[in-house]
Amino acid sequence: MSDAEAQSHPCLIITLYYLGHEVLKREIFGNDVRIAHFPSSHGTTGSLGLVGIERIALPKPPPSLFTGRKEQAFASLLPYMEKGVMLASTKLGIYAKRFCQARVFWTGPHTSESGPHKLECTDHPVMLFSRQAFQQELAVFSQSGGAPPRCGVTLCFGEELSDTDDLSSKLITVQVPSRPCLFKTLQPLVTRRPWIKI
Repeated sequence: MSDAEAQSHPCLIITLYYLGHEVLKREIFGNDVRIAHFPSSHGTTGSLGLVGIERIALPKPPPSLFTGRKEQAFASLLPYMEKGVMLASTKLGIYAKRFCQARVFWTGPHTSESGPHKLECTDHPVMLFSRQAFQQELAVFSQSGGAPPRCGVTLCFGEELSDTDDLSSKLITVQVPSRPCLFKTLQPLVTRRPWIKI
């Protein structure tokens, strides 16, 4: 793929959910994005002093989505999300770095440890998705068929998260499919082998 073609594809696709309801979807053409709660006085644009990093502000929930205790829990969580989480797409994979005070948990296909996986506040970003591991899984898939390799990660703010959890019970979740991998590499394979299902 040429540089021009690569630039026409997003590096990251961010889909944000409240209680399992999609409230925002954004294509990110840069390598980095920060997802956070930005108080109204700060606006929703700018870079928090970090040049070239896109920002996604947690939107207001749709009317009547949160009620009772869920509404109180959501309002209480927002102040702890002000510094947010930064995601980066590189040639090696998808990385995350937590800056907020809120707890952040994640699930993904390329971890050797059992969950839940907590994203700690550290100096170094954490790899959530490995492109090398994906390519290895893809090679097995191309030869043997079966289930296609998983191609993305999920983050959950303020609550623990495991692979079997129902996302409709979680206040704030973010799904990040590694879309360039999926459509540039996996889809042509399925086209050539129509009996393989995605």
